[in-house]
Amino acid sequence: MRSILLYHNIGRTFSPFGGVIHPNIFRKHLLFLKKKGGKFINIEEWIYGKDGIVISFDDGFAELYQFLPSIIEDFNVRPLVFLVSDYLGKINSWDLAISKKFRHLNRDEILKLHKMGVVFGSHSHTHPDLRKINDKSLTEELILSKKTLEDLIGEEMAFFSYPFGLYNKKVIEAVRECGYKAGFIASPLPRNETIFNIGRWPVYTIDTLYNLELKIKNKGIISSIEAFKCKSINFISRGTYILNRLSLVKNQS
Repeated sequence: MRSILLYHNIGRTFSPFGGVIHPNIFRKHLLFLKKKGGKFINIEEWIYGKDGIVISFDDGFAELYQFLPSIIEDFNVRPLVFLVSDYLGKINSWDLAISKKFRHLNRDEILKLHKMGVVFGSHSHTHPDLRKINDKSLTEELILSKKTLEDLIGEEMAFFSYPFGLYNKKVIEAVRECGYKAGFIASPLPRNETIFNIGRWPVYTIDTLYNLELKIKNKGIISSIEAFKCKSINFISRGTYILNRLSLVKNQS
């Protein structure tokens, strides 16, 4: 059993695209995974080929500080959390405000979680679609985020998660050249998977324990259908970013 699960937030707030998992449900997920024989490992162990399950989070929302400490203690999990470095302690602004917007972890919360065993990576500096910005801006996004987080945490930022899971050859090469050791996407197991486009299985509010089992087994036609569902939801969820950008352009004109 070898899988990386992608969550976005733990909380009691509604999210239109199912990115917020109720804390009780999240605990049920972890209990179910253990019952199925899953062993929670950290990302370094996974990269070196060890079997097990990695729990990851994109964006680094502040609710994680409320719920992760007890989860780490109860389940011996070392989550991988990707941070947007220019939004530490701030409200996210890249999505359209369909529902409540969320605050990101601040510096003190990050340092305390790090001491508890949370592994941090970069999710860019301002969370743009990296494919659509010029070369100079792309390099700035990657280097500013890396330096900001390394200065804060005091260790190398080796891991990068592409905003919205979007990337191309140019973006991968920039991530490599800026000194990251691995890159992660927001959909399962691409056919051309390398160390710089490692697939993850997104977990949504609508997912049952059966769906969760498909994500960790990753075998057969049913898991392929589950993968298609994940990719479809991820594609649709990008629409809030596009609509927000159009709204900003309209307001500026």
